[in-house]
Amino acid sequence: FQGAEKMEYLDMSNNYFDLFPSIALKSLTALKHLNLSSNMISKIEISDISSLSKLEVLDQSRNNIAHLHPGLFTSLKSLRYLDLGVNQLRTIEENALNGLQSLEMLNLQDNNLLSIPATALMSLPRLAALKLDYNRITAIPPELLK
Repeated sequence: FQGAEKMEYLDMSNNYFDLFPSIALKSLTALKHLNLSSNMISKIEISDISSLSKLEVLDQSRNNIAHLHPGLFTSLKSLRYLDLGVNQLRTIEENALNGLQSLEMLNLQDNNLLSIPATALMSLPRLAALKLDYNRITAIPPELLK
């Protein structure tokens, strides 16, 4: 996307990406909305999204993501909406959501989550909506109920 440095909205959903298209996105530093839903992406690396610091909406739903690296989202301080629904997530590590201080909506529905650590959600001070339906969660950490 050379010459498109001012692009704010990009929808690349319903394609056949199996890797996060980080090289194509590196120059899109003004990007605010990125939709990569309904692809075959299996992982996201910190280096894939580190240049997207102005991103407010990231839709990675309907992919094959099985793991979120600790600190993955630390550069996304403006992110308000994160959709990771319909993936293959089994766990959310304690530090996986660190840095998302502006996050208001988190969709984790229809994954294979067995639990969600309270500490992962406590790092999200503005979280107003959380979707956890269609998972395999059997208990809610007591810390989340306080």
